[in-house]
Amino acid sequence: DLRGADLREANLSGANLSGADLREANLREANLRGADLREANLSGVNLRGADLREANLSEANLREADLRGADLSGADLSGAAGIVVAGPCRGRMMYGVHQADGMMVQAGCHWQSPTWLREHWKTMPERAEHVRLRLACLEALEVQARALGWVT
Repeated sequence: DLRGADLREANLSGANLSGADLREANLREANLRGADLREANLSGVNLRGADLREANLSEANLREADLRGADLSGADLSGAAGIVVAGPCRGRMMYGVHQADGMMVQAGCHWQSPTWLREHWKTMPERAEHVRLRLACLEALEVQARALGWVT
């Protein structure tokens, strides 16, 4: 049981954490590259800046996790709860994470609400094509979130 554990900056590369209870743990900037997190409970976990490249997160619970700046490149998210994925959008995936009050979105360097992202992207008329692609990915996340009952 690793609930609430402080594993900040820990090197857990390739670790077998399958089925682990990591609720509310601090894994900020942890190296979880290639880690096996199948069926792990990661609800409320701080994964800010964590390296999750090629990690197996299948069937994991990611509700209310903070993925700000986390690298999920190549991660297996099949069947994971609390997260939806869209893209690639301009070469990057976009992630939506279920929160108590709706959904937070990781889009590039941003970890924001869909409303904030829309307003921010409106300030970029010089990048109209880029913005259209980002908005399409955001809409795909929102469609999935509505289907799951996260947002209305």
